[in-house]
Amino acid sequence: MKNRSDRCKRAAIGLAAAVATSFAFAGQAQAQFTGPGIYKIRVAGTNQVLDIDSGWGHGGWPGQRLLRWGSNDGANQRFIIFEDGDGYVIRPLHSLMCLDFPYDRRDPGTEIQQLGCNRSQAQRFYIASHGARQTLIFGNWTGDTRLYAPTEGQRVVLTPRRRGIPYEGGTLFEFERM
Repeated sequence: MKNRSDRCKRAAIGLAAAVATSFAFAGQAQAQFTGPGIYKIRVAGTNQVLDIDSGWGHGGWPGQRLLRWGSNDGANQRFIIFEDGDGYVIRPLHSLMCLDFPYDRRDPGTEIQQLGCNRSQAQRFYIASHGARQTLIFGNWTGDTRLYAPTEGQRVVLTPRRRGIPYEGGTLFEFERM
């Protein structure tokens, strides 16, 4: 009986490890940007996501800022991403406006807002791969600024590219397709 019991325990442990591994790989696959679609954009390794500040007007007004916030599955935390020319446009699902850099500013510290879509460069983003994780960047593939989401509740801003860091500055994001 003891041998049978040990075999059952080993089999259960093996099954648990296989299930945990398959969930880890499934989560990893969902974290990749796979092209146009609706996504929740998560700060890598956390349960915090990009979020349009809904503190006034339920997040539906032009000029409301992009934040880092705890995930609550709200429509203001889901984004429609589609191709536009050589980059991507990112639209909050709840308002259907576009993420935008005010007045096309590219300075470090510039806060990202939502604004009516106008097809300008200020509303074009580029997604650069970093393994299973992604980082959003502004400008072009060799642009000098990246999105940076400091801590929960703070606004998402541009930060300068830094040499010697694997993803060259900015915050790493995971894309969960909805």
